Amino acid sequence: METLDKSEKNSIIDYKDGIVDSVKITNQAMMNVPDLIITGSPEKDLRHRNASRELLRNAKTIPTGHEMSIIYDADMRRIKGHGYIKGNEGSVNIDDYTEPYHAFHNHPSDKSFSFPDIRGMVLRKNMLSLTAQGNGGSKYVMLRRKNCDSDGYYLYLCKKSKETLYSSGATNFTLDYIHDKNREVEIKTLIALLPDSDKEALYSAVRKITDECIAEGGKYGFEYLFKTA
Repeated sequence: METLDKSEKNSIIDYKDGIVDSVKITNQAMMNVPDLIITGSPEKDLRHRNASRELLRNAKTIPTGHEMSIIYDADMRRIKGHGYIKGNEGSVNIDDYTEPYHAFHNHPSDKSFSFPDIRGMVLRKNMLSLTAQGNGGSKYVMLRRKNCDSDGYYLYLCKKSKETLYSSGATNFTLDYIHDKNREVEIKTLIALLPDSDKEALYSAVRKITDECIAEGGKYGFEYLFKTA
């Protein structure tokens, strides 16, 4: 049986935006970041919104398509020694912390969470919320509620990650296979060789199963909030 062991809980996790197309960050996108009820405290929620704006303001200074992350404490205040982290095209590492915290990263696609996003949050027991702040102003938040069942949700995600989404010759595309960092070049090359119609079918299947995983999180105490720009 797969469980959350200590090495997984404390590992550095690569949070990925699963969509290829990127949106350029504009001043209007920063202004369009929506209000969401995250903490139940108007003051903290305002800080949460401002944190999203600041993230976009900083992410605007790096190449379009690249990601950036930052974490805040439970009161939505900056944590000493934990600044902005610059990632790569479509992915970024997020700091872990020994106390409850909120995590932010931008999504160049302006779309919702990827599968590694969700799994990464579940592995981080101190992560109160994970925000995917879209470059176009859309905002997606996953909240960890009190008494959530992290282990149960993780086991569910492990099962879904092994489901075949698409087959090409002897290759079965699963979430585990697609997001295997050790085979990233091989996988990108293989996908690039697929006919356009098959690529679209694969991307649609990935988005569909990821959305199913996000929705299922509610049964385990992980609440999903979003508002598109």
